[in-house]
Amino acid sequence: MFRRINKKQLKEDTEFYDYKTAPVDLSKGDVIDTTKVGMSYYDDYLTNEGQKYLYNKTGTVGKIVMMSPQKYYEECATKIFGTSVDKLKRSRYAEEETLSHLKNVLTKYGKKFPLPFLNYADHQQEGLHRMAVIGDMFGWDHKVPVLVVDYKSKEDEKRIKKQEHDNEVSREIRDTVNRALEYRYDNIYDIEDELEYRFEDKNFSVEFTKNEFGEEEFTVTRDGVSETYPVSRIRVAKAPPDDAWRKDIDSTKDDFDLEDDLDWKDILSDVDIDKMSPKEFDDYLKKLAK
Repeated sequence: MFRRINKKQLKEDTEFYDYKTAPVDLSKGDVIDTTKVGMSYYDDYLTNEGQKYLYNKTGTVGKIVMMSPQKYYEECATKIFGTSVDKLKRSRYAEEETLSHLKNVLTKYGKKFPLPFLNYADHQQEGLHRMAVIGDMFGWDHKVPVLVVDYKSKEDEKRIKKQEHDNEVSREIRDTVNRALEYRYDNIYDIEDELEYRFEDKNFSVEFTKNEFGEEEFTVTRDGVSETYPVSRIRVAKAPPDDAWRKDIDSTKDDFDLEDDLDWKDILSDVDIDKMSPKEFDDYLKKLAK
């Protein structure tokens, strides 16, 4: 949390960025300022209003608990990083300059550290370096305050994860349909092709309905999430039966200036038009005209 900054930002008697923490009491090992984390998002967990906002938004709550540096490293190793305590310690002790600077924050400048935190919900942490310094100076069983964030209940966890899932699916549907429209696709076949390309499992549906004003709309649904668009944004309002799709094809023989000696029937017999999509058939005819 404490970091070196540009010399122009430093006072003459200061060599670290001051988070305006309280004075330290080394004789009691009171080295953590419980009034601030130093990150605005996590600082909100320290106020009643912020707690309410974050609970409604994320389903999580924060509380300050007493924890030793050893316990902090164990929690980070097993629940945040999925590694061993030894590996975590080796990686932090390799940063000697950072650890030396943090020790000076306590001993030379007489400032407390901002509150370390563990966020089990988002698998985040901030405080390993500070905890290493505290462990070395006061012992690895010396307990200090830590902000612990987690879901308030299993129901809240399910609710938030469903929201995140639905938001992601909704975004994917919107991106796919909007991309198809940006490509100037002007019929539902091309939009469905784009959806099939995006969702390879083909787990989606397209339904035509009318809204309360009698205007036609088409709704794309996937995994219980739906996005609705006005039919006016596309040319073909409804998909034809499987055996009648060619009736909606724009291009015909008469649309092209073909050579007089071109045998139209022979050309069509050379390709399997039954396996072509409407767009592929249209593109094929236009290619012949070049």
